Parts: sequence; structure tokens; C-alpha cells
Amino acid sequence: MISIARHIELLLLEHDCVIVPGLGGFIANHADARYTGNDEHLFLPPYRTIGFNQQLQVNDGLLVQSYMAAYDTSYPSANLQMEQDLDKMMAELAGKVNGVSKGRGGSMHLADFEKGNYGTNGIVGGGYALAVGAALTQDYKQTGNIVVAFSGDGATNEGSFHESVNLAATWHLPVIFFIINNRYGISMDITKATNTPHLYTRAEAYGIPGFYCENGNDVLAVYDTMGKAVAHVRAGKGPAIVEVESYRWFGHSTADAGKYRSKEEVDEWKKKDPLVLFRTYLTDNHLVDAEALDALDAQVVKEIDDAYAFAQNSPEPDLAVAFEDVWAD
Repeated sequence: MISIARHIELLLLEHDCVIVPGLGGFIANHADARYTGNDEHLFLPPYRTIGFNQQLQVNDGLLVQSYMAAYDTSYPSANLQMEQDLDKMMAELAGKVNGVSKGRGGSMHLADFEKGNYGTNGIVGGGYALAVGAALTQDYKQTGNIVVAFSGDGATNEGSFHESVNLAATWHLPVIFFIINNRYGISMDITKATNTPHLYTRAEAYGIPGFYCENGNDVLAVYDTMGKAVAHVRAGKGPAIVEVESYRWFGHSTADAGKYRSKEEVDEWKKKDPLVLFRTYLTDNHLVDAEALDALDAQVVKEIDDAYAFAQNSPEPDLAVAFEDVWAD
């Protein structure tokens, strides 16, 4: 799954394009966006969420809180980990009729209810309450499923975070609030926006546990941390907060040149690439040999190429259906 996310980035870079949110999402040339040069491009490392999904079950729910989900491949990769159809997901990103939401959601509202993906969200912190509602449904129907709500560090300063965590804690709902702390809310350094050194400690105010992963670039560390949170929630003990420390290499969006941080800071974090670290772990411990990993990479490249071609060759939505699916049947 990590390789899939990486190769999506490489393919888009190879074709000199970036997926940009629109009414349904569309693929634009880099000339339409701000490009910072060198080897940097407009997609961000997705791998800080890798490791969470292996602790979930097929029918567990996923919500993503980000109004810039198109620019952060942690969110498409999170969708991929829910076993979402790769062809349909790529078509949705391109705003095509064969997309999982008929091309109407795009990257900003990528959803597949059948796969337990309740969608990305177009408002900062706007999905917290949706996650609580989804968790209430699981609790009411006694499904045994849990819901995971993703957000960045900046979104936790929204009032919706407090209201949602408070209600979930009061009603003992099965939801995990998963915070990806990459240190910047767009250009705002977290230390200048929050007086709390670690965001997971906010859990104490609601009487729920908080779990902390110092190295969110370590796949196994994320897995272990998520496992503790999942065990707590699935045991019927109510919600939990998880914070993982990570970083984004590139700007928050195409309008972000990243001038608020130094090149040295970014370069230092690039040395902690989770893909490289995990591959090294696997080979050094003789769990998988390099040839097998190379073969897997080749397989993934083909899958992504096929999905990209599927999206490119899929038809555009007809204007005649513009007012369909507005009201429930």
C-alpha cells in the first residue's frame, strides 16, 4: 500500500500534472500551479498514516478531515488502505463519470460507503461531527465497528474538535480521533498556535485516553500505537485520541512556497522517509529480500499505470445529470 501511494505521485509527476480540487476534481498541468523546482512536486508524503489500517476490520469506518485533501496524498492513500477500487478512485480524482462518486466528489469529497470510507471533507475540522454521527450509528446498531477520523494538527484548534470529542466521550462512542501532527497548520508553526506541547494530552480534559507515537514515520510504531487505541475503543470503553508526529516535505497547497521553514529543516526530515526506513527494516531483518520488493514495486507501477489510463479514458459526466443525486430517493 505504501508503494501504491508513492507510485501515484511518481506517475503524476512523470506526466507533469497534479490533481487539483474542483467541482469534481480535475487533472491540471504544473503550469497551472506553483511549482517550487528541483525534485519537489505538489504531492506530499502519504506514509504517516500507514500502519493504522492493519488494526482495523473490513467494515470499520474512515473519515478524513481536510479541506486540502487533494494536495496531501496521506488522504488518498488512507482511502486506498480501505481497499477502495483503484480504477474508480483515480477516475474520481479526474472528475470522470466512472469515478466512485460519479466524478462529483473529486479529491475533496472522495467517498465509498460500501468500503467503509465515509469521505474526505471540504472544511477544516468539518468531518469531526460526521465521525461522531457515524460512530453513533455503529453504537446504535451494535455493529461492533469503530470509526477513525483523521485530521492535521491545525484542525484540532477548531471548535468542532472540542464539541465532537466532548460528545463522543460523554456518549462513549466508538471513534478514534487520529491527529497527524506535521508541525504546521498551513504556514503556522504549531508552537505559535497551541500552548500544548503534545496534542494527545487534550484527551485528559474529556476523560478519555490519549495515545502518542513520537515517530509517525515508523510503520511499526504507528501500528503498535494504533493497536492500543483500537483495543480500547473496540472493548466498548469509548473514544480515544491518537497523535503521530510526522512532517510534510512540500507546501500545504499549490499556493504554498514553504518560505516559513528552512531548506535544512526539510532536508533533515527527508532522511526519515518512511518508505526507505521500512524497506531497510525488512531487508536488514531478512523478512523480505530486495528482489521481492522490487517485483512488488513493478507490480504496483503497472496497477497505477492501468488506473491512470482508466481515468484518462473514462468519459466526462453529461451535463444532463447535473441535478441528479441531489435529493434522496
